[in-house]
Amino acid sequence: NIANNPTLSANGITFNNTVNGNSDLTANATTGKLTFEKTVGTSNLTASANTIDIKDDITTSGNQTYTGAVN
Repeated sequence: NIANNPTLSANGITFNNTVNGNSDLTANATTGKLTFEKTVGTSNLTASANTIDIKDDITTSGNQTYTGAVN
């Protein structure tokens, strides 16, 4: 579970497990790939990477913002 509106930045980011919480999630893969392997449920999601791989459902109560190629 996530809390306190986390912002994550790294060359590449992979979420291998379910991500849930009543917070906003910001994930920036600065030079690599951003991968969501399992279900995501947050308030708002901001995702930025050269390539964003979505392999399961993403549900938000607010906005979803993607910057980069989404697969």
